[in-house]
Amino acid sequence: MSALAGPKIAKIIASKKNNRKISIYTFGEPRVGDHHFNSVLEGSVPEIYRIIHKHDIVAQIPPPGMTPFTKSQYFHHKTEIWYNNDMTEGVPFMICSKKNECDETFVKTHANINDHLTYFNLKIQLNNLQQCVPSSKSSKIRKN
Repeated sequence: MSALAGPKIAKIIASKKNNRKISIYTFGEPRVGDHHFNSVLEGSVPEIYRIIHKHDIVAQIPPPGMTPFTKSQYFHHKTEIWYNNDMTEGVPFMICSKKNECDETFVKTHANINDHLTYFNLKIQLNNLQQCVPSSKSSKIRKN
């Protein structure tokens, strides 16, 4: 939603003439636009990053070439920050600045919904999507 709303929000902020700009960071974002949309998005929000955890299946939909209701193809906007690991503090990541550059490293046979549901050791509980909790790999939280 933030990528889709980005150009409109940037336009509203720019109309205020206060020299403020927006930055967008998404987590597990699917492909949301065609080349024209991505050009508008990147022009209005130059600081936009897609953070992807390992084999997050949501970040790979819709697959290239599979847009049955439109003649347009869906593509990722740049820049992607790809973690091919558990995303704990200090682990390496790959920065891909060309469109779909990190897609080449993605092994489709390993697509995993669990990678979409856990980012930086925060696991989304499906029974309550309003709550994020530390995953079992992270340190325990003390309750008072």
